[in-house]
Amino acid sequence: MRKLFSFIAAMLVAVAANAAPVALPAVLDVTNVSFRSEGMPDFVIEEGQDYAGTYFDMGAHDSANDTLLYAEWDVTIEPIKYNIAVDVYNTNSWCVQLYLLNQAGDIVKNLRYKGSSGEKGQFAIGVLDLNDLEAGNYKVRAHAATAWSAMKLKDIIFDVDYQGVTVDLPGTLLPAYAELSAGATIANNAIAFAPSTANSESAKWNVNFAKAGDFNVTIDITASNGHTYGVKLVSADGQTQIGAVAEDQSWDTGVKTLGAISVPAAGNYVVVLTNATQWSEALLNSITFAAATPAHTYTVAGSSDVAFGTTWAPTNEANDMVLVEGIYTWEKSELTLSAGTIEFKVLQDHDWATCWPANNYKLAIAESGIYTLTITFEPANDNKVSAVATKTGEAVVIPTIAMHGNFQGGWADTENFVIAEGDETASLTLTLVAGNYEFGMRIGGSGNWTANGVTFTRANASAEVVAGSGNLKLEADKDGEYVFTWTYATNTLSVSFPVASGIDNTNVAAKVQKVMIDGQLLIIRDGRIFNAQGQLQ
Repeated sequence: MRKLFSFIAAMLVAVAANAAPVALPAVLDVTNVSFRSEGMPDFVIEEGQDYAGTYFDMGAHDSANDTLLYAEWDVTIEPIKYNIAVDVYNTNSWCVQLYLLNQAGDIVKNLRYKGSSGEKGQFAIGVLDLNDLEAGNYKVRAHAATAWSAMKLKDIIFDVDYQGVTVDLPGTLLPAYAELSAGATIANNAIAFAPSTANSESAKWNVNFAKAGDFNVTIDITASNGHTYGVKLVSADGQTQIGAVAEDQSWDTGVKTLGAISVPAAGNYVVVLTNATQWSEALLNSITFAAATPAHTYTVAGSSDVAFGTTWAPTNEANDMVLVEGIYTWEKSELTLSAGTIEFKVLQDHDWATCWPANNYKLAIAESGIYTLTITFEPANDNKVSAVATKTGEAVVIPTIAMHGNFQGGWADTENFVIAEGDETASLTLTLVAGNYEFGMRIGGSGNWTANGVTFTRANASAEVVAGSGNLKLEADKDGEYVFTWTYATNTLSVSFPVASGIDNTNVAAKVQKVMIDGQLLIIRDGRIFNAQGQLQ
């Protein structure tokens, strides 16, 4: 006590200035906070000082005035419920008293909590319901409820949702912030279950699973006699049990594996720890969820770059399927698709060596619109592959057009055609050397490969393209730029060849006629109409 008041005297010149209010929820710690007693000046513990082991001795008092010392913070609140915990150390039975005061110094709310002897750590102490107050600046005051409690304060923890912690799982739930049933307490930063109590003891957390899947559940427990504990996963509203795992009766201490729980979808849930043995006595140190590792990875690879982001790409991890209760699923929403067919396979371990079905799965898109695609794979059901396209909205789709051929030396996609203003045509210009080429047309970013064996030459430079067994062909008779134009209304592909060499200029006038129509220069050559850039009209 003398040490404390010597410290106070030494700090008289260090009168604490009012700092900006702390916005709640927050952790209020004793570093750099004002400490007061009636009739005595303020003083502060400066940052960096290790005073009383970073804990402030709230049990000390002014013996002359018999008044308690207290800590006080300026805070900003909202009119909501705050769930409160304290981090304290004590040497005998203790009580902590919290007050909320307005700027005039009037007490508007208070919270009292009685603890047990010899405890140290974080303790949930109750709820401050401030719904009847106005938002704004207030003061939080904390002190021991009795002068001789010998309690020391480190932190006061305000949390809007103190029923549980929110963590991205897989991860570990720390017990300090669990909501506890009667008979369960927090001791030494672990959940304590005492003997001779009803077997309805439990603790629960609000948690967020970052993804769906199977998660192995383990508990780290310190036991002094037989116990049987379980872990349940419940819907966020607490109404529906999703899954549960439990241990056999045990006297063991340490990490125990309970089993796996399947999480159907990413999102918020409630995790509940249950005690099934009335006479058990144990401390729970943590619950851990670890993602189960499947034996294989399964991936979707297919013809639609709109749906899959890539075409026929076995190593695209973005298309890996998610395992839920033995069924692998891939799903994507808000896809703008044109009518046609999407083809795909499901691959094992990103390798074409093992894939299903033997022939491509063909999913028909009946009409253009916005869709959700869902693909499932069931290894235990004869490697069954299923797919559903669910239309969720209307959309006007201008299909992308591309060619797939040997223009670049190997068989590969070219760049997409450029859709012309008005959405009636699309075109692509390629610089080619003279030679023979083969190709197919790819429409709508999916597997609509149209090929009917047409050979494009100068004399046969335009044709309707329909599905067929033969590749399209091009006889390029001259090095230069070849312009391919697709007309959507008729599915017609036209090829504009570079100007041929060896033309007799003396005869050009007789074979070529130039006309102006609506301000546009058109050239009529051999009965065909071209624009000024040589593109067939």
